[in-house]
Amino acid sequence: MRLTWRPAASATAAVKAAASAAQQAATAKTAATNANKQVDIAINSLNSKTAASQASAQANAVAAAAKAAANEAAAAAATKAAEAKATATAAQKTAADTAARIATEQKQAADAAALAKIAADAAVKATAEKVAAVAVATKASQDLAKVLADKAVLAEQAAKETDLTARAEIQKKIDEVTTKVEEVQKSVDSATTKADAAVAVQASAVQSSEAATKEAQTQAAEAVAVKTESVVKTAEATKAVAAATVAAKVATAAKEAAAKVPAKATIIPKSSTSTSKNSATATVTGLKPGQKVKVTVNVKGK
Repeated sequence: MRLTWRPAASATAAVKAAASAAQQAATAKTAATNANKQVDIAINSLNSKTAASQASAQANAVAAAAKAAANEAAAAAATKAAEAKATATAAQKTAADTAARIATEQKQAADAAALAKIAADAAVKATAEKVAAVAVATKASQDLAKVLADKAVLAEQAAKETDLTARAEIQKKIDEVTTKVEEVQKSVDSATTKADAAVAVQASAVQSSEAATKEAQTQAAEAVAVKTESVVKTAEATKAVAAATVAAKVATAAKEAAAKVPAKATIIPKSSTSTSKNSATATVTGLKPGQKVKVTVNVKGK
């Protein structure tokens, strides 16, 4: 069996229950008050003005209590409806703000990814330039080593040569090699400087690339997180709006139900047209010790 909860019907029932409880409480209070008063018995005069007035006052008190209880229940429902509406409005604003952040986070993620690619490309280029510069420096160093070796061989030959003419010829070659050594040394120095610079640039480029990649990953994660948060906030807002709608229906139903509860009692008096002799009897029970009883007997003149 499937049960369907109807908020409006429940609200109406709650208002009626509150009114009924108030009526019962007022009736019980009236009965307790009367129990402590002097008991008045009117024989053959059930519709006396005094009795009717007392009955009317008591009935109106009960009706007023029921009306107040119904109004209180309706007011409570209206307060809950207002609170639910405020909650729904706040939830909708939060959901809208979160949804608006999605585009911003996605743009930031895209920008970070673009910067990371630029940094990675720069690192690749710097690495290639470093490799080339190191290769040039290595080649220059090798050339220098060869020239120095040639100079050493010539110097050894000159030391062994005893012929002055031959020695002069060797010395001339040594001077030429020495000049070449100086030129090669300059090339080595220049290549080494460029290689060192390329190494530093490459290291910086790699560091920048790693930092840019990490930032891109962080931004991408934030974009995903905001999108997930937006889904949650939208669901919460939808739920809050539904709750506010139900609360508004409950408040309307409670207000309508309270409006139907009368503020005063409607009493239809029973008239007595009997012309028979006064032969009525009355039985009084439930009196407390010491409680007074007042008996009024209408006597008609002949």
